[in-house]
Amino acid sequence: MTDKHDQPSEPDNPNIEQDLRFAPPAQDAVEHEPDADEAALEAEDMDTPEDEDTADEVPALEIAAEAEDAEFEAIDVGEVAALETGENLTPAPEVDLDAALAAISALDDVLAEEEAAEQAELARQQAEEQARADRQERLRNPELFFPMPSMSMMQRGRIDSVVPALVLVGSGAWLTFALTTGAGMPPPILLALVVCGGVGLTLLARWLASGRWALGALFFALNFVLAGGILALLLAQGTLPRDWPLLIIGPGVAFFITGIVAGESRVLLPGLLLAASSLVALLMTNDLLPRSTTSVLAGLWPAAILIILILLILPRFARRQGE
Repeated sequence: MTDKHDQPSEPDNPNIEQDLRFAPPAQDAVEHEPDADEAALEAEDMDTPEDEDTADEVPALEIAAEAEDAEFEAIDVGEVAALETGENLTPAPEVDLDAALAAISALDDVLAEEEAAEQAELARQQAEEQARADRQERLRNPELFFPMPSMSMMQRGRIDSVVPALVLVGSGAWLTFALTTGAGMPPPILLALVVCGGVGLTLLARWLASGRWALGALFFALNFVLAGGILALLLAQGTLPRDWPLLIIGPGVAFFITGIVAGESRVLLPGLLLAASSLVALLMTNDLLPRSTTSVLAGLWPAAILIILILLILPRFARRQGE
């Protein structure tokens, strides 16, 4: 090997003389003497033939080596980053589409149930607020919330249809018997009593059939029955010109009884006033009071009317102040 380098060889390239112009000076070569490894590498390089093919392959090999080094460096950097973050480099699991769709559907059901529960809670709160407001309004104005009965219809076998039928049948039979036997027409007083009694019984049956809701029917039934009875009594005794104030006591008693049955204290006052005025008029028509007393009372009738108006209006003001 040394002999090969020592002996001069023919230059492969005819232009080698021109290339020697760029060689370093001899003194630089002596001063920078390469070490053993560098000398060996240079010897190996000189042993291998340098043709055009090898010259073209060297850059390609260097590029491939650099690419492999870059790939290894990228893998090392990724592994280091994964180790630092605590992540495992595991492949992504396969996704089950059916399970994912089922989970989404279940989530929609849960959201719908939650929304329905919220709507129910909101409706319950609104109902409680409305009930509270209705309760307050009922306490302020109880007459606005008075329960009304349902519309009644005439039906067979009910008391409100049987009683009028019996009254009409009985009245017709009585009149037929009186006229056919030659007794003649009954007196008007008796006819008035029968008419008042029949109407009163019919209205009383209507009140009972309505579940005791039709207080108006009860009031007029009491009026007809009491008025008919008092009128028949006065006509029978012949004291109608003197005891006629007793006819006023009938509506007063009807007001009083209706107020007790309905539990309405406002109806009691008119009944008491009518009854009191009837008794006072009865005392005056029967001359049970002295003349001096009656003359004084006759001059105080405007005061009596004023007192009656005050007693009628006072409860309304008290109710408004309570609201």
